[in-house]
Amino acid sequence: MLRIYFIFALLIIAHSNIYSEEIYSLKENYEVRESIEGTDQISIQKGMKKALSKLAINLSGDSNITNSNKIRSLLSSPERYVNQYKLINDQEEGLQAEFIFDGNLLRTYLSESEIPIWLSDKPLILTYIPCIEKKSITNELEFLDTCDKLKKELNRLSMDRNARLAYPLMDLTDIGYSETLSSISPSRFMNKLSRRYAIDEWLICIVENEFGILLEDPVCSSSRQKDFSSLGDSLNLLINEVNQDKSLIVDKSKQNNSVVYFEQVKGFQGLESMLKELADQVLVFDLSLKGIEGDLVKVKLSHYGDRKDLESLLKIHSSFKEINTNTRDIISFSYIEK
Repeated sequence: MLRIYFIFALLIIAHSNIYSEEIYSLKENYEVRESIEGTDQISIQKGMKKALSKLAINLSGDSNITNSNKIRSLLSSPERYVNQYKLINDQEEGLQAEFIFDGNLLRTYLSESEIPIWLSDKPLILTYIPCIEKKSITNELEFLDTCDKLKKELNRLSMDRNARLAYPLMDLTDIGYSETLSSISPSRFMNKLSRRYAIDEWLICIVENEFGILLEDPVCSSSRQKDFSSLGDSLNLLINEVNQDKSLIVDKSKQNNSVVYFEQVKGFQGLESMLKELADQVLVFDLSLKGIEGDLVKVKLSHYGDRKDLESLLKIHSSFKEINTNTRDIISFSYIEK
C-alpha cells in the first residue's frame, strides 16, 4: 500500500512540473504587435487601441464583442491596461509597436462587465482550398497567385483568432472524394473528410466559379453555415459559434475547492492522462489526489469561480461526461481517455 501511494505521489509531482504551462486566458501579461503609421503619440495611441481590440476578441472568443458598449468603453482608454510598449522597425512589416497589456486588469474589467472569457483550447479547423489542379481558363500564374494570397490571408486571420488549421493529405482517398463530391456538394465532401480526419469543424474556400473562371474575391463556407461568404466572415462566424458555448465569466479573485469523483479511469496511464487534462483546465490552479477505488478516482480541485463554473467547464470538455448522481453535494464525471 505504501508503494502504491508513493507512486501516486510521484505522479502528482511529475504532473505539477510538466503541466505548468500558462493558460492563454489567465496569462499575467499579453504581448500584442500592431503596425503604426508613425512615432508620434497619436499614431501610437491608434495602434494601442487596435491591439487591445484584437486582444478583447481573443479573450472573449467573439469577433463581435467590440460592438458592445462595455468594450467600446474599454477601448476609449487603452493606456490604462498597458504596462509598457516598444517600437520596432521591421524590414518586412515596417514600423510596429509591441504593447504589453496587464492580464489581471483586463480580466477584472471583463468580470465586472459580465463579459465571458473564452476557456477552451484553440479551435482546430480542417481546411480545404482546391488549388492542387488548375481548372480555370485563366493563366496558371494568376491561378497560383490567387491561391497563394488566399492561403496567406487565411493564415493571418487564423492567427489573429487563435485558431489552428489542419489540411487534408489529398492522397488517393481524398482525391477520390473530391472528384465525386466537391463540385456537386462541397458540404458532403467536407463532411467525408471531417469523418476521416476526426476533426469536427471544417472550412472550404472556392477560387473559381462553375465555368472555371477565377473569382475576383474567393468565397468560403464552413461546418456552421449553409451558404458561401467572404473568407473573413466565414471564418469569424465559424470560430464565434465554436467558442460560444465554451466561455465563462472568470473571476480570479474568487477561489474555491471542490471534490470531484471521476469514473472509468483505467490504470496509471489513464490517471496521468486525466490529471494532465484537469491541470490544463483554465479555472484549475491546483489539484490533489484524495483516493482511488478500482476505476473510481477522487480529486480535490482548487479553482477560480464557484462550483457551478467548474461543472460548466468540465461539461464543455470532450474528455469528461457528467454523471447524474441525484445528489447535489456530489460532482461526478466519467473520464473518456483520448
